[in-house]
Amino acid sequence: MQFRKPFKQAIARGDVDLTFRVWKTPRAKQGSRYNIPPFGSLEVLSVTKVVASSLTKQDVLRSGFTSMQMLLGQLKVEASDPIWRIEFRYLGEELVNQPTRTRLGDKELGEVLSRLEKWDAKGAWTCKTLALVDANPGCRAGDLSVYLELDTPRFKRKVRQLKGLGLTESLEVGYRLSERGKQVLSALT
Repeated sequence: MQFRKPFKQAIARGDVDLTFRVWKTPRAKQGSRYNIPPFGSLEVLSVTKVVASSLTKQDVLRSGFTSMQMLLGQLKVEASDPIWRIEFRYLGEELVNQPTRTRLGDKELGEVLSRLEKWDAKGAWTCKTLALVDANPGCRAGDLSVYLELDTPRFKRKVRQLKGLGLTESLEVGYRLSERGKQVLSALT
C-alpha cells in the first residue's frame, strides 16, 4: 500500500492506524505486511467494504484527517459510495518482504525470465517497461505511460506485476528498478 510522506510519519508516530481506499476489489488482505520506507513497515489487521457515510469521527481521525469532508475530498467519493476500510498496525522500523534486496540465483533468474516471456506472449512489454523505469527513476507513471502508448492505470498495473516479482520498487513519486530488476534487465538486453 502506498502512503504519502506525512501519512507515513503519522503511522510511525502511532497517530494513524486506519486508511481508506477506492478499489473495485481489495488490493490488500488481512495479515499482509507492507513497507512504508524509510519509516518501517505495517501489518494489515482487517479489510472491510463500507459505505463512506458509515464512518465515524473516530475513523476519520484515525486515518489522519480532521474532517469527513477532507477525507471524502481526498478519496474523491460521495458519502453514499462504497470504499475499503483497512485497519493496520505499525510493526516498527524494520522493513519486511525484501526480495528486491537480493540477487537472483541462476534457477530463480530462469524462472523470472520464463514468467516474463509468458507475459510478453500477447505483446512484448516487460523489457521495455523495465528499461523505461531504469532510465527514469522517480518519474510519474502518467509521464512514463505515454512512451509505451498506455493509459496510466494500465501502465501502473504492469509495473505492479513487475513489482510482484521483486523487480521494481515504488517511490514517493514514481518507481525505480530493484537490484533484481537491474539483473533481469541486464539478462534481457
